[in-house]
Amino acid sequence: MQKLEREFQPQLCMLRLKNHAAVKNQYVASLDLHALSPRMKQIARALTAPLLGAAEKTSDLLRILGEHDEDARIDRSLEAEW
Repeated sequence: MQKLEREFQPQLCMLRLKNHAAVKNQYVASLDLHALSPRMKQIARALTAPLLGAAEKTSDLLRILGEHDEDARIDRSLEAEW
């Protein structure tokens, strides 16, 4: 495991450094996130940033997150505190 770490960690760090600016400046339009809860919006922004605007992949990911968010809302509505 340590051998793998020594071999790949510098490569992964360099990859992060080379692509940091592109990922940092990538944002999903607010209209695409309107149906999500605030916490799910944060998660969606973090997960879609590395996709660098790939429309189909971003759309698929947002659809999946929307389904998960809807399930979580239903689960919360069944709680006594709700």
